[in-house]
Amino acid sequence: MKICIVSSGGGHLIQCLRLLPALKGHKICIVTFTASHLKKSLKNFKTYLIENPKRNPIKYISSTPKFL
Repeated sequence: MKICIVSSGGGHLIQCLRLLPALKGHKICIVTFTASHLKKSLKNFKTYLIENPKRNPIKYISSTPKFL
């Protein structure tokens, strides 16, 4: 089964990552905001980084289609 985790790059993402042991054996992809501190912790997953809409609404809209 394919599972997509969508979250902001802070505490909510950490909570989602804590669920990963229960999802073992499934294909996981993660959609989160672009942030340099996340690259290392997400390196083992298919990851789609999008712009934070609060920082740049135009880039957010243009980056959204790449993971749909």
